Parts: sequence; structure tokens; C-alpha cells
Amino acid sequence: AAAAAKATERLQELIRRVRETAPVPESKEVRTIEASIKQQEAEWKEVSPLHDKWQAGRHNFKSNADLQTFRRRYEDCKKGRETSGARLEKALCARRDEAASFAAAAADAAAKAGPGP
Repeated sequence: AAAAAKATERLQELIRRVRETAPVPESKEVRTIEASIKQQEAEWKEVSPLHDKWQAGRHNFKSNADLQTFRRRYEDCKKGRETSGARLEKALCARRDEAASFAAAAADAAAKAGPGP
């Protein structure tokens, strides 16, 4: 009973320390991609309704150059939104693969060292 109480106490202490620990910041690449996604979402909220109006014939552009600029902006935003999820996932996986390979290398080194004294 005393051993179980002591084990419970250690687990409670471990849980408390885990909760108090600050999360590890993501890599610079991940933060950059997340900022890009926010920017694209803000631009999409501006561009998409205007595109829908134009498609429905309720909006006219002053010149063909304005139309072409708008269409290029719309397509760039659309393409960015479609590819940003995959880019973010790849960056997150790369960071975790790097950590996993480091952990695996440490485990291999510990196994090769053999049992402790």
C-alpha cells in the first residue's frame, strides 16, 4: 500500500511538471507557413466575394488591366490556399522526423553501451 501511494505521488508530481512545462516552439519554417496561411485567409475573404460578384455579372472592372490583375491575385490566393496545408504538414513532419531520428539514435547509443553499472 505504501509503495502504491508513493508511485501515485510520483505520477502526480510528473503530471504537474508536464502541465507546467512551456510548449516547445515550432520551427521558423512552420511559423512562417502559419503566418502565410493567416495572410492568405484574410486576402481570400476580400477576393472571393468580389470574384463571385464578377462571375455572376454584378461587378465590372474599370479596365482589362484591372481585371487581369484581379484574376492573377485570385488565382495566386487560391493556389496558395490549396498548397499551404500540404506545406505545413510537410514542415511539421520534418520537425517530428528529425526529433524521432534523434531519439532513435540516442536509443541505439544507449543499447550499444549496454546495461548500466
